Amino acid sequence: AFLITKIVYQLNYDEGDMFYWNVNLKSVVIYRIDSIYYGVLGAFFCNVYPKLWKELKIEWLDIAVLLLVLINIYISVFNNHIAADPFFWNIFALPLYSIIMMFMLPYFSEWKIAPDWLSKPVTTISVISYSMYLLHYSVILFFVKSLPYILGVHIPFYIQVFLYFILTLIGAYLCYKYYEKPMMDLRDKPFVTKYFKK
Repeated sequence: AFLITKIVYQLNYDEGDMFYWNVNLKSVVIYRIDSIYYGVLGAFFCNVYPKLWKELKIEWLDIAVLLLVLINIYISVFNNHIAADPFFWNIFALPLYSIIMMFMLPYFSEWKIAPDWLSKPVTTISVISYSMYLLHYSVILFFVKSLPYILGVHIPFYIQVFLYFILTLIGAYLCYKYYEKPMMDLRDKPFVTKYFKK
């Protein structure tokens, strides 16, 4: 169904650049909601066929890496940007990247041991990732792009990128610590959970 929505978009597509694509397709829920379902499909497979989930993790990782390499060769070597190949970008690009991530899940779900220098930042980012998702495009990017106009000075692109990453991490951490975590703690309080007992 969601592939059909992308086909309909392609049939009514007005030629544009990457910014147009980001705004009119990539950021629109009806065209992107299938990416959630690939995660649901992975979770279903993990729970219903746990033995295969574990046994095939290397093979699926190989498929994911191969697909990722092939797609990036197709895009970069052949210079297939959005204007050159809108059919690929509008219909196949986003689902393919979601499928690649789904194929990586069995391997990474079994990855339990890592040194502290790796596990701590990965754990921290995973904990604040939802706040990052909420803030990075809607608030942080808008703010960073507005800074040159607010300050009335030219800010080099590499500094804007650096600010974007740093402010996203700081903003997400603050959002998690002062809003998301307190709300989750409240959710787990007995006076709330008593209304949801079976």
